Amino acid sequence: MLDACYLSGALLDAWYAPDLRGDLRTGLGSWSKDDVVNFLKQGHNKGGTAFGSMIDVLNNSTPYMSDSDVNAIAAYLKSLPATSTQPAFAYDDATTAALRNGHESQPGAAIYATTCSACHGFDAKGFSPYTPALAGNPVVLDHNPSSLINLVLNGSNPLVVKGTPDAYRMPQFRLQLSDQDIADVVTFVRNGWGNQAPPVTAAEVADLRKTTDPTSDRVIILKMR
Repeated sequence: MLDACYLSGALLDAWYAPDLRGDLRTGLGSWSKDDVVNFLKQGHNKGGTAFGSMIDVLNNSTPYMSDSDVNAIAAYLKSLPATSTQPAFAYDDATTAALRNGHESQPGAAIYATTCSACHGFDAKGFSPYTPALAGNPVVLDHNPSSLINLVLNGSNPLVVKGTPDAYRMPQFRLQLSDQDIADVVTFVRNGWGNQAPPVTAAEVADLRKTTDPTSDRVIILKMR
């Protein structure tokens, strides 16, 4: 019998490797087998885009595998049971309406409207396959917000599948946004459009900002590993 924690997510080098089991909100429960195959071949699908250490996997490994091998991996991942009972994500367009009408006063809303909506949409559904949806995204809903904070702070490295660069990538905002700004906008995303995830604090952002400071000795050591 598999350990209940097996492939259920873990923190690694300031990124939170997401749950690969069948949990409906934070795992692969909402992805079909074809969604998993597309992700392994292209680095993205309708529900997500590769980031962090997964960029290396997509740039150097899974797109070069045979179709049968990729399908076998996807079939195995889809066979893993959920670790908890979670309700399926249900989209709520109240956040979209408030943003479009300029009536959203929640902290982080204005930052989202001016900084994030051009790529992810006022409806947070993204523009597949170029930019991922944030509504119902397992990474957004995860209990651990490290990956979201890291993405906003530092952006994402280029995704280059079989020599072809992806059209878009997440830019960094560590110089443009304060710790409180990032905490506010990440919390806003984690609780808009039907998302339901714990809030993020400025202290969490400050800690990760320090951990991922490109001028620090720790980050240099991590990059050399």
